[in-house]
Amino acid sequence: LQEVVIRPVNPTQILRQMLENRKKNYSEVPVYLTSFYREMIERKSKNRDLTEAVIKNYKKGYTEEGNDQAKLIKMRHVYRRAEQDTLLAKMKSGIQSVMLLDVIKILPDFLLVDDIHNPYEYAHVDYTVMDDRMVHVISFEQKKRNKNPLYKGLLYIDADNQALVEAQFEIHPDYVRDATNMFIEKGSRLFKLSLRKAAYTVSYKPAPNGIYYLNYIRGELDFRVRFKKHLFSSSLNVWLETVTCDVERENVRPFPRSERLSVRSIFSETEHN
Repeated sequence: LQEVVIRPVNPTQILRQMLENRKKNYSEVPVYLTSFYREMIERKSKNRDLTEAVIKNYKKGYTEEGNDQAKLIKMRHVYRRAEQDTLLAKMKSGIQSVMLLDVIKILPDFLLVDDIHNPYEYAHVDYTVMDDRMVHVISFEQKKRNKNPLYKGLLYIDADNQALVEAQFEIHPDYVRDATNMFIEKGSRLFKLSLRKAAYTVSYKPAPNGIYYLNYIRGELDFRVRFKKHLFSSSLNVWLETVTCDVERENVRPFPRSERLSVRSIFSETEHN
């Protein structure tokens, strides 16, 4: 039998190499990313509010300061709500959420491995293959002594060039209810919401030039809804996702102010001809 060589893998060292190699793996200059975006609110497993759009993003390089920009190309809005359904939920800042979920540009706390206050534990749990390339699978989870609602998840890092190709993370299920108020801007006297799940997926893919660009983002929130004086509860699911359809690297300039999409507003209420 052929011998098998087993080498210990230091997960924090892999993460340090990933951060050090951002300069060669990700764009340092602005690009345009054209993407398909949609957001939905569901209650009792029925579509309540669905918005789809094509959006062009002015994406700054990962080292550049300042916010990215969005320009609306086209959109389609579908709204369904039963007359007896008294619950109305609206998703605010969905476009801004997508921008903030670019974990290479805006590093989340679970990637700050050298922070002396880093509250996470890391482990190398597997190797796998993605797009015909070998990748490390690194798990992270908050330290047991920390009872705050933090993240846990998996990081997929290319074994050859140390590029982060995908991140899957969620608020720790043991503490997710404690994070409810983080996701509710304004409550109601008629019902109470309790967060049951907050999960995210972010992926990157390389272009022919070898530079990785944002490819896919999905965020999902699941709430338990209980109306006052009602015995039973129901579910409310809110999610958004975006997938990059095209990357432009030539003649990239910021959008004129008049063309920029407001990213902090309720996108489903955007007026567009």
